[in-house]
Amino acid sequence: MQEHWSGAQDMTGRPLAEPRAGRERPPGLLRRKIDAVRPLDAQFHAAPKLCVPEPLAALLFPGAPFTTYAILDAAKVANLPEMIGTSGLPHRCLFSGAAEETLGAVAPWVVGLAADNAFTRCLFSRSDAPWHLWDAAPGIFVVSQADLDSVWSHFRKFTRVQDEAGRWFYFRFWDPAVWDGILDGDEGFAARLLGPHQVVFRSRATADGATFKAAGAAT
Repeated sequence: MQEHWSGAQDMTGRPLAEPRAGRERPPGLLRRKIDAVRPLDAQFHAAPKLCVPEPLAALLFPGAPFTTYAILDAAKVANLPEMIGTSGLPHRCLFSGAAEETLGAVAPWVVGLAADNAFTRCLFSRSDAPWHLWDAAPGIFVVSQADLDSVWSHFRKFTRVQDEAGRWFYFRFWDPAVWDGILDGDEGFAARLLGPHQVVFRSRATADGATFKAAGAAT
């Protein structure tokens, strides 16, 4: 599948072309922003422990018929395949075949999250523990009515994109840092990348907390 996007970035994060100003959002594309989201701490004395910061809970885990996934970058998290392998959560490498065998330790992985799972808690926790991953910002979240294989099949089509000069690039859309550019760029590409799913990503972080944004098709 060939995808053309004027707002794509190469593997270093440099834009392939500048986003075009003045564009309107794609028809039917909904957006939401939540400011001042603070990470969870170690919660030594909490019972029960939170797995998601309260401002994000309803957005990320709205309940049936929706399922929540993360697309995580193993290049940002040491031993990520082993961590998700022992989490009890369904998961699948976004690469397949020889690419998975060669690059699996640094590849993107799709993980089906559960609201009460310890690995989910680790994604939103900050401490000195290496398994608390808030500071790593390791990926994006997908809220969908589709099963894991369908989410995997949809997003793996976008691991490479073609710029307007016809050059192919690996496209690290699982990096939350690229999503503001995606949503401010070519609206047709953004709509195709999102498909029927909603993507939630951390846009920026300050001393007052992080800003999370969500975008997806209207339902």
